[in-house]
Amino acid sequence: MLDLKRNRSSDETNVLPVKEFVKKLKKLFVPWIIAAAVIAVAISGYNAAVNIINGQVSVLVNFSFDGIEAGMDPMGNKFDVNEIKSKDIIEECLEELEITDSNTENIYSNIAISGLVPSNVIDRITYYSPVYGSDEIVSSKNIQDSTYYPTQYTITLDCRKSGLSRKESASFLNLLSEKYSKKFFESYGYNKSLEKAVIAIDYHDYDYVDAVSVFDSSLKSLKEYIDDLAKKDNIRFRSETSGFTFADLSRSIETIRTEDLDMILSYIVSNNITKDKENLIVNYQFKIEELTRSRNIYKERLKSINETISNYEKNAILIIGNATDGANAALNQSSDTYDNMIDDKVRAETGLSKCEQNISLYEERIKSLKKGDTKSGSAEIVEKDFEKLNSKINTLLETVNETAVEYFEGVLFSNAYKVLSPATNSFFYVIKSSLADSINLVFAAELLLFAAYIAISTIAVYLPENNVLKFMKDIKKSKGGKKKNG
Repeated sequence: MLDLKRNRSSDETNVLPVKEFVKKLKKLFVPWIIAAAVIAVAISGYNAAVNIINGQVSVLVNFSFDGIEAGMDPMGNKFDVNEIKSKDIIEECLEELEITDSNTENIYSNIAISGLVPSNVIDRITYYSPVYGSDEIVSSKNIQDSTYYPTQYTITLDCRKSGLSRKESASFLNLLSEKYSKKFFESYGYNKSLEKAVIAIDYHDYDYVDAVSVFDSSLKSLKEYIDDLAKKDNIRFRSETSGFTFADLSRSIETIRTEDLDMILSYIVSNNITKDKENLIVNYQFKIEELTRSRNIYKERLKSINETISNYEKNAILIIGNATDGANAALNQSSDTYDNMIDDKVRAETGLSKCEQNISLYEERIKSLKKGDTKSGSAEIVEKDFEKLNSKINTLLETVNETAVEYFEGVLFSNAYKVLSPATNSFFYVIKSSLADSINLVFAAELLLFAAYIAISTIAVYLPENNVLKFMKDIKKSKGGKKKNG
């Protein structure tokens, strides 16, 4: 019986008394709450103080277009996010804000652009194991899975280091993101260089026939660009401003080329209209010499290609047997080689044909110029026709501009670049952002404090209160003795 009681009493001492534990928790609850509040305020206050002292402002931007997920720009080239803080844009912003006492280089070096990477992507990348030294064949898909290109970026400016006030920094960063938006559309949107090339043509600088050729060449390039946009347009976009589709614009350009230009050209040629007859003949003769040299080059190239194709066909070997991987590879390689030679032959024949056609054309024009005389009054008619043509082309270009810009900004690149969170200089925003930044750190500190609260409460259950009081008295006596000795 005595042994049983001893075992029971020893078991009771090993189990945590719930009532005593709850009592200790209640006793230490208020100190724990006070300590938790002090820690939360201290961490948040520290972050707020750092943000105020450092004086950083930031903008959050997002990119969304085909290719950005692979690190490419809309043209298929490598995307460089640092173009946002190009020195040209920085200078424009400083000039527009009338900030004259700041250094462009200093501001450039204190703008940081960092990509935001989701946590699940980080887990995927860190989980990825290297392929070097592995016996397994790793596909490009496996390698791509270990790579991530951000679509959201934070642009941060250090106010103190850049020498700008918080208000100036916020205004500057917002203007910078706005300026980049315009640059983005200029770089990847409607190609205005083609439009400028057509507008830049002054037909007065050319002889009449040459002016038609220059107009036709520029309009052909513009039509090819519009046709390319039409291929990308899956929704058959129609501009609300102009009322045209890309197919409509392409037909309008072709009409000018086949109707207006051809009519003017036929009138010029049939009436031998020129500003300088002798000079035009010399110009045609020079072109014939250039075309003759090109024709001879094409002939030699075509002869060489034909000989290569002939020898290739004679040496071709047909392998009959089991379809092995090696045989398939050899046959595919042979087929590609033969196709390339045929393509070279077609290009050479096309080039040769064009040279011969143009030589014949210029020879006929020389004969016509030498035989005929220019009719009186014809030059004035051509000048008026060119004025009408020039006015019609300018009107068409305005329509093309309106339609293409509306398509790029409203459809193709409607969400390509957006500012998700602009910069602000308000004190409330600084406090708010500091609190948001402090959440994770405060949560971790509170967890540690809560663990300490539970641990101390548990220890206090097994530590007799009399011993604690005696321990506290001993500490006070030791302090008192030291003071007396002092």
